[in-house]
Amino acid sequence: MGGAPIPDVGLRHGWRGDLGRDGSDPAVARGAAPAVSTADDSSLRSILETARTIAVVGLSSKPDRPSYEVASYLQHHGYRIIPINPNEHEVLGEPAYPSLRDVPADIAIDVVDVFRRPEATPAVAEDAVAVGAKVLWLQLGIVNDEAARIAGEAGLAVVMDVCMMTAHRRRSSFRAEEAEMTTWEYFVAPLLPHNPGEILNNFGRDGWELVGVLQQQTPAGGVSLVAYLKRAIAT
Repeated sequence: MGGAPIPDVGLRHGWRGDLGRDGSDPAVARGAAPAVSTADDSSLRSILETARTIAVVGLSSKPDRPSYEVASYLQHHGYRIIPINPNEHEVLGEPAYPSLRDVPADIAIDVVDVFRRPEATPAVAEDAVAVGAKVLWLQLGIVNDEAARIAGEAGLAVVMDVCMMTAHRRRSSFRAEEAEMTTWEYFVAPLLPHNPGEILNNFGRDGWELVGVLQQQTPAGGVSLVAYLKRAIAT
């Protein structure tokens, strides 16, 4: 997981009132990043694919708590989890911090995932802006217009009323369906021992992916390397 920028995202969700006379949203007109609706799966997938480090506000060390279940799942799937809870010292093997502003400056936070009551989220949004986070994500059942406004006007993407674990599972299911629909062609190529890397690079430039390299016995009793490659067929 690298450090690609979090994309701007689509629909607004949970913002009530404050519309212009023409029905437009003045926050969007001012350049605020829009919030994402539950149904906007493509935008949620984009966030999940580009995020690397997730600060979980309200993360508990108790395994029966939803915050622990979600954070543990995300950590298992390769994300770095930063626990934010003044009542914890360590969660999931990571040191806990009292607030987002207490996280060391050399830790770049991509997403702030919030397990707090709605009325507490505007302060969290201010902290998320202060530490340079890219996304404010309010978990399932949490909606707060003021928090969304604070984060959105600062350029953060905002997700409300969405479980991050559920969204990730939907993303994984979508990718599995994509893989099932892919048609592949396969090729077996001998690798010359003096320059196998260049041979594989040449195949890679033509769109071939390496499946594996095996050793084979030659008729003379020696050993040769054979590369198994695949390439997606456009449909």
